[in-house]
Amino acid sequence: MNKFVIPQEKGFAVGFFADGTEPENAISAEGLTLPSASAVHWIYENGVFTVDEATLSLERRSKLKALSKRQFALYLDGIKATENPDDETTLYDVILGLLTQNKKASLEYETVAYIERNSATVKALTTLLGWSEEYVDQMWLEALTL
Repeated sequence: MNKFVIPQEKGFAVGFFADGTEPENAISAEGLTLPSASAVHWIYENGVFTVDEATLSLERRSKLKALSKRQFALYLDGIKATENPDDETTLYDVILGLLTQNKKASLEYETVAYIERNSATVKALTTLLGWSEEYVDQMWLEALTL
């Protein structure tokens, strides 16, 4: 019978052991049923399983499809950078300006056909613009529809 093993020192569920062996300093729970999320998303503390939201969010983010540069550009060019009606600057203009200030990010952007959600460039832009990961995820999903 498989056993679900949780290392006590870290609290992360690490997998199933079909041969019945358990690592040192572990607890096991036979017949335990967890929701379908990957085992690494679960933390066991004080007899309770909880979801590790940071790990789960990172994995979900990594599964988002890449944007083509066309989708990236069209989406961001459709959003004004300011609320000033006379200012025609878009988020795409702002991002191109930021890319010129970072040679590595600029080279990455210029030489790829697709942009990955977890790329170093997207992470750097998210930080520079002060956006939350959730906000970027929502924008990403909208851009994928273009």
